[in-house]
Amino acid sequence: RAGSVCGLLVLDLSGLALGVYAALALREIVSGSRPILWGLIWRDAETDWLPFLALVLVLVFWQKGMYAERDRRGGLGQIVSGLVVVAVLALAFGVGTGYHFTTFAIFPTALVLTTVLIGTLRASYDLVTRDIFRMTGLARRAVLVGAGGNVSNLHRMLGRARGGVDYRFLGAIAPEQEGVDVPVLGPLDELSRVLDTYDVDELIVTDSDLDSAQLLRLSDEAYRSGVTVRIAA
Repeated sequence: RAGSVCGLLVLDLSGLALGVYAALALREIVSGSRPILWGLIWRDAETDWLPFLALVLVLVFWQKGMYAERDRRGGLGQIVSGLVVVAVLALAFGVGTGYHFTTFAIFPTALVLTTVLIGTLRASYDLVTRDIFRMTGLARRAVLVGAGGNVSNLHRMLGRARGGVDYRFLGAIAPEQEGVDVPVLGPLDELSRVLDTYDVDELIVTDSDLDSAQLLRLSDEAYRSGVTVRIAA
């Protein structure tokens, strides 16, 4: 997780820096300034805006869960909405402090370019890490919880992977084997034994086979064993 967060931070800040620089360079080209002082426009942006934008970007993305586990991270929509917030805050800060903008078109231009860059970098990160996970055999060890056909349906719906990480289904907690297409490890009363015997990452529960008391007990047992509980509607 620490490596993932650090990697995403580097990609986001790189995309931000490249997007701002590209927007400034495009402004110089469109305005017809000659000669274009490439290094000068970068130093101005870096000194005046980049540290502020980087801080706001990280805080907004963190609040939106963009550094969470890969199956809970937002996609392009969250990237766009986060960068819109950053752009609005930067504009408000600049106007409020009396900063002189030669053109306000720099904001939508930088927004579009930064969105494309961060989106592309994050998509590349997901593809590369997914292949690394599969090459190294990394998988979530999951146990399904429910009864009969509901467990089998859940097994089929989940498929092989989620968020780029493969599932390894160890079996199911169910009253009986009939109608269940994975090995039954025991009934719900033996949940503690199952969690002690098998190295389980997740319990995935069908939403219609347990009452509230059973679900609370299951959650309590899983919490004590450090196992994540997910409810599949």
